[in-house]
This record gives sequence, C-alpha cells and structure tokens, in this order.
Amino acid sequence: MPFTSGLEMAKLIKEKSSHTKIIFLTGFEDFNYAQEAVKLQVFDYLLKPIEISKLIGKVKLAAEEWEMDMQKEANYQASLPILQQNFLEKLKNNDTAEMDLEKELTDLDVYLPGPYYAVLLMQLTLEETLDEEVEQKLEEMITDEMLNLNTHDYGSQLMRSGRNEYALLLSLESDDSGIKLGIAQSILNEVDANMTITIGRTYQHIYDIGTSFIETYMAMGLKHVMGTGTVYSIDEVVPIETSEEDTLEHLDQKLEYHIELELPESVEKTLEEIKQTIIKSKTVPLAETRLLMIKYSTLIFYEVKKWEHEDKGGMDALSLYNSIMQMESLDTMVHLLKELISLWSTLMVQAQDQNWQTLVDQAMAYMEKNYHDAELTQQRVAEEVFVTAPYLSNLFKSEKGLNFCEYLLDLRMNYALKLLKDPSVSISQVADAVGYNNSQYFSVSFKKYTGDTPGTYRKRHTMKIS
Repeated sequence: MPFTSGLEMAKLIKEKSSHTKIIFLTGFEDFNYAQEAVKLQVFDYLLKPIEISKLIGKVKLAAEEWEMDMQKEANYQASLPILQQNFLEKLKNNDTAEMDLEKELTDLDVYLPGPYYAVLLMQLTLEETLDEEVEQKLEEMITDEMLNLNTHDYGSQLMRSGRNEYALLLSLESDDSGIKLGIAQSILNEVDANMTITIGRTYQHIYDIGTSFIETYMAMGLKHVMGTGTVYSIDEVVPIETSEEDTLEHLDQKLEYHIELELPESVEKTLEEIKQTIIKSKTVPLAETRLLMIKYSTLIFYEVKKWEHEDKGGMDALSLYNSIMQMESLDTMVHLLKELISLWSTLMVQAQDQNWQTLVDQAMAYMEKNYHDAELTQQRVAEEVFVTAPYLSNLFKSEKGLNFCEYLLDLRMNYALKLLKDPSVSISQVADAVGYNNSQYFSVSFKKYTGDTPGTYRKRHTMKIS
C-alpha cells in the first residue's frame, strides 16, 4: 500500500474504532506478518488468489458479527440507566451486605479513584406530565455542567435514581466540604429548573458511599422545611450532635464497622461509648441491652475463631448467649465483651508477629501478577490473602501510605509507559494488556496520571529517540 502498510492502517483503524471488522487480503505469505495481524484481532487473513464468492462470504460474515456487536452495545447502553437505577436502589435500601461494590461499579463503567467519596442528590420540582424531550434536555444540561467542573470532581458519575431525580457519586481529592458545596451550587446556578440539591457526608472508604447516598435522601425528606430550589447538607438537618437514641444508633454502626475493619482497640473504645450512652439515656430496657450485647458478642466471637489457628476450647457461642441472657448488669455484660476483645487482640498480635509484615506484600505480589486482569478488585485480592476487603484497605494505608486503587493504578500505568515505547503495540493493545477493556477509559486514566494522552506520550518518546 502507498504511504503506509496494511498492518499500520489496521492499527490506526482499531485505535479509532475497536468494533471495526478488518479482513486482510494479501499475497504476503509470511508467518510473522500473519501473527501481527492476529494480534490486532482482525476478522480474517486471506491469501491471494481467492475466489470472489469466498471473499463475499467472508465480508457477509464480518458484517453479521459487526451488527451483533453493535446490537450488544446498543442493548447495554439502553439498559444502563435501569442497571444504574437498580444499583442505587440497593444503596438506598442499604442492601449491600452481599454486594461486591467495586465490581458493581466496574460493571456500570463507573470509576471512582478517591480517596474520598460523597453523594449529591438532585431533585427537580416539576409536573408529573413532564415532556420526555424536556426531561432529556435537563439531563444533558446537568451532564454538561459536570463536564465543566471536571477539574474538581474527576471520576464522578451522574446516575438517574428516579423520575426527575439524579444522584451524583463524587470522587474527591480531599474531605473539604466546600468542594461539594461549590459543585452543588454551580449546578443549581447553571441548570434552568427548579431543583433541590442535598449533600451527603464525605467518607474515606468507598464502601460508605451508600451511607452518603442514604443521607442525601434523609435530607431531601425535609425539603418542605428547608425550601425547594436550594442546596443544603445532611449536617444542616440532622446534626452529628443528635439525641441519645440517634447517638446510640450511630455508635452501633460505628462498632460494627470497626469489627469489620478488624480494629479491636477501636471496638473496645466504641463499646465503652455505647455503655456510657446507655447509662446517660436511662431509656434502653434490659432486654434490648442484652440483645445488643449478644449481637456484639457473636460478631467478636467470630473474629476470635477466625484468628485462632486451633480450637483451644473454652467458651462457645451458645455459652456466651446463655451467660449474657442471665446477666442483670450492663457493667457485667461489657466486662465480658472486653475480655473477648482482649483475647481477639492477643490472637491478632500473635498472628501479626508471624506474617502481618508480609500480608500487604502478599497482596501486592498477587496484584503484580494479575494487574492485566480487568476483573481484579480489592475484594478478590482480600480473599486471596484471607482477610476482609476493608481490613486490607486499612493495612495498605497504614503500612504503605497509599490505598489499593492508587497502587493498582501505579502498577498499570508504569507498565503502560513501558509498552507505549514500543510502536508496534497499538494503544488498544496497551489498554488491554494493563487491565482496561475500554481503550477510551484507559486514555482518560492515563492522561489523569501522566498529564499526556497515550498518543502524545508515544510521539514525545519517538521524538526523543530520533
């Protein structure tokens, strides 16, 4: 071919349109050439001479496969709003116990690098008979405004959560509440509609994004008091300093969260706070107190057994239950739980003395072997090293000073930098090799990481070599 080879043209086409079907018709019977064509995932490689009927048959097959690919993509795009709405419904109902949050977000093409997370809820005050065209226009206006704000909330995702209602999942670089307020106020000012926006609290763990989403609904439920067409946060309507009942509920969630993170010292501290709150309240019945302590004892007992390498006998779960049910004093119940926490802490220290320093290293080694897998998640890595995902996240931060997503991004981008120096490897191949199914998504991540697009980086490197 004049000016460029068939392989080079195929690379350019695949980078621009990965769904395009390419058929090589050539007289070049060379194994290496054919191998390069296969790497580009061409539809077929035909040698001249060839019967015209056979060529037409191949073209028809390629066209049929292309139509199927386009139909799959169209079906996915058409179902995406429904999938997103179902995901948000799970968050709203706090139905996340069995959910692999990272995988669900990945399946929805949502990338939230963090390290901080929050949610905004936008609700339009409009007639029930809103015209679909007007509704679509409003959605486009919100999306356009988000693009204008991309320097503040890179990686954030707008989802439709209901009729005339949108949730904005925010990925933030700091926990400064002024950033959220600025984003919300900017959207309110730019979107020409009667819109109310509520702001959830900021959290450092992506698993808590559901909590932030629930908080936006709690706040929205008071718009009849706060007024429509305005912006306000959960802290303005449900302050952290709330009633004893609300404080106890908050501490209950906090204790369970610390157990999940496997932090016995924090669990003991929170347990003491719960004890003092119950004493101060003087409204929690003995039966309810017993049930609360039985719940905690079951969760802590599970942690003890998990860290115990061999069954040493002693108290079992049923004995704990019977003991607490016979106790008449809150002090006695808390004392029993603290003894259990102490045992848990001792077992953890013993285990950590042997392998804690290598636990994160084991996780990192697994990630180095599997970073090319687009399905690699923190949940999967945690299961590989036999800990919970939140606990692994906590270890990463305390031992390495960075979170799981940051390390995975470093791995993928550093390898991508090496691959981009080889002009024979297309950008779509680089994306696939470092764990990105979508080359456009890879390009966005690469630019965020390096400041250059993959193409610009490759050109600069080529110029330096020449």
